Amino acid sequence: MSMQFAGGAVRGFKSHKSELEDEVSLVANSKRVRSVFVIGLCSCLFVFLSLVAIGECRRQSAERLRMADLALIKSSKINETIISLLYKAESLMTLVIQSDGEVKNFERIAKQLVDHPSIRNVLLAPGGIVKYAYPLKTNEKLIGFDMFSDMPGNLEARQARDTGRLTLGGPFQSVQSGEIIVGRLPVYINDTTGTRTLWGLVSVTLDYPAVLKDVNLDDMTLAGYVCEIWRENPDTVTRQIILSSTGEERKNMAVEHSFSIMNANWNIGIAPITPWFARADLYKSLLISLLLSLLLASLSRDYERMKQMKKTLEMLAMNDSLTQLANRRCLMLEFQQQIKRCKAAKTTFAVMGFDIRRFKQINDIYGHAAGDAVLVEIGKRLSKFAGKNNLVARISGDEFMIILRDIDGIDLLGKQDAAEKEITQPIAVTDYNKIEVSVCSGVAVYPADGHTVENLMLFVEHSIYSEKYKEEISKREML
Repeated sequence: MSMQFAGGAVRGFKSHKSELEDEVSLVANSKRVRSVFVIGLCSCLFVFLSLVAIGECRRQSAERLRMADLALIKSSKINETIISLLYKAESLMTLVIQSDGEVKNFERIAKQLVDHPSIRNVLLAPGGIVKYAYPLKTNEKLIGFDMFSDMPGNLEARQARDTGRLTLGGPFQSVQSGEIIVGRLPVYINDTTGTRTLWGLVSVTLDYPAVLKDVNLDDMTLAGYVCEIWRENPDTVTRQIILSSTGEERKNMAVEHSFSIMNANWNIGIAPITPWFARADLYKSLLISLLLSLLLASLSRDYERMKQMKKTLEMLAMNDSLTQLANRRCLMLEFQQQIKRCKAAKTTFAVMGFDIRRFKQINDIYGHAAGDAVLVEIGKRLSKFAGKNNLVARISGDEFMIILRDIDGIDLLGKQDAAEKEITQPIAVTDYNKIEVSVCSGVAVYPADGHTVENLMLFVEHSIYSEKYKEEISKREML
């Protein structure tokens, strides 16, 4: 535009136009420049704002679908957890029916049913009055308790009686201590005349919130969402929070889902931690940056960010996030490289596998943090034991493997024993607690024990499970 103006001025000068004509030409060209700038700016704003609006709507729609999927996953997990425990009431019902209401062998059967740490007790209540409880030692106060009374939580018991269905109750305060979730199932038997009559209720009691610990709402926070699970308390007719990722009640959830669980209705709500309008402001800020001629800088920044993310993802894809050891994928690649190398050079290598015995008990007794500390420490010990020239990998929850690249002149059985000795040294998880672990191990040598990755791993796993089996047989013979 400025070149056209200059050319016009020169031509005006050369043709001896009047000063008035020059001024008109100057004003006209200035208005054109401003008009083009305004039109261009408005056009860019319209286009970019339209694209951002469309993208934001699509993103919000996709996020709503994702939250709906997460709600279904969490509600399914709750159903699976509670139903698997409360359906033990069916066994209690069978016990009563088979004995025609004269309960026999209750303690023996109940002992088999109370096989989960979240099960507080199982009860039999003829006519709604608790007469049998297991374990009795911690539940004496429940003997004689009337499940059809007006106590909190008994409304669901009356609902079970009236509907004839296994009915979930709670969470509510126990008459003993703490809060509980219960499943009550009405039992019907035929009297002497053949008439089907109500015998009473059987009940399974679960400790709350311990029974729902595996639902784990922390992953929702990590994913950028708040999550609440609630019900309408039938005793108070108020909203009762069952689980919350924030510990506080939050209304106006973006996605809400109701689900039925054993004749009761629960609800789950999910919403983004960051509100929609905050994210829209971020996009507007980026748009302003774009209009301020920072497009190249933004693209360069995005390109570098994508490159760094790619490097990070590649690193994470090959490493175990807890122990920082190689993961299964990295182990498989190393296996293939070693097989290729040894096949060409006609040499050998070995792989050692280790499985921690009764690792679940460590988590149950000391907590998952202690279990993680044990895994990290074992990983450090194996890394120190293996040295820099060999690969140590964590391939699953409590399983580790070592690829020994150079085994010429090495006593593998002696090295295996040395590794077990190193691992089984007491591990300090707190200032006062030390955990002693034991392991099962196995060794495979290429190509004597297998020519493929699958064969070598199967050989190691077979050795480990054979050792476990022998230990189990030995224990049974001792008993």
